[in-house]
Amino acid sequence: MRIVRSRTTTFQRSLLVAASIAFVIGAAPASAQTASIAGIVRDLETDRPLDGATVILRDTPLHVMTNAQGRFVIGGLAAGRYTIQVTATGFASDSVTRIVLVEGQRYEVTLTLGRVALRLQEVVVTGSRAMERSEEAVASIAALPSDDILERNVITINQALAFVPGVTFNGTNQMDIRGAAGLSRGIGSRVLMLLDGHPILTGDGGEIDFGTIPLLDLDRVEIVKGAYSAVYGSNALGGVVNLLTTPIESEPRTVLRGHVGTYNYPQQYEWSDGRQGAFGVGLQHSRRMGSVGGRIALGYEGTNGFSENGESSRWLGRVKLSSATRKAPWELYGVVVRERAGEF
Repeated sequence: MRIVRSRTTTFQRSLLVAASIAFVIGAAPASAQTASIAGIVRDLETDRPLDGATVILRDTPLHVMTNAQGRFVIGGLAAGRYTIQVTATGFASDSVTRIVLVEGQRYEVTLTLGRVALRLQEVVVTGSRAMERSEEAVASIAALPSDDILERNVITINQALAFVPGVTFNGTNQMDIRGAAGLSRGIGSRVLMLLDGHPILTGDGGEIDFGTIPLLDLDRVEIVKGAYSAVYGSNALGGVVNLLTTPIESEPRTVLRGHVGTYNYPQQYEWSDGRQGAFGVGLQHSRRMGSVGGRIALGYEGTNGFSENGESSRWLGRVKLSSATRKAPWELYGVVVRERAGEF
């Protein structure tokens, strides 16, 4: 009895091993029959492959990133219908729907993404001289983009700053922020004016000369409405205004801006029989040669006066040189102004 039971157990074990081997052999081709989706993602404008684009398989947790050649592969898929979506920073997303896979198929696809403009969260640097969001800044900060300045049809930057809440002017160059006196006799301006982070108060009286600031290369203006003398010195007791210029691109760029206008005032206040008006023109050219970028601006503003003795004329020349090296960056500014106002 024992011998028979032993032979039966051995036989059963042999059958079990054989069945296991057959199952493994039979299952191997089945796993090899899974499908996959592969392809390449390109830039629609340049036709170059996009590195780091995200490819998502809809209704599944599967997603991959494209490599340096813009290629991707999503494998191990069962037969069925699928939809993939591709996203990349700075590009509009694209998708391919109704992809039908059969067992063992490798589905190839090419996607092209068009570029789109991104609206990034505003970042300001004037308040604490460190990168920070406007809502996290200690002081109230206002940003004035160049488009808002030019849409005002202003001649000088102070005419646009007057529309910023909290900014007032007592005279031509005496700017006050939230009631802080802009000018202290014998000391200079209490509102610090910066050009790309460099102070541009006059050397003799420490005043702000808005006539020396061209509008053609302004990117934005940041106004800090609070005392920041602990960071910038005593001139920032009434606030800080930082004028940020556009970077000098590698491609040459020329800008021309002009204006002409006439005055219209009540007859009882007329002081001249002639037509009174104003005229101005500005020309700017910038280009980069190697690691050094240069920008030159020339301009003229003139008027024969809205009021008697109100005639004025101003010639402006400005040069900016900057380096593109990160190890030792530098900037050089030069401004020449010749102005005649009224009787003087």
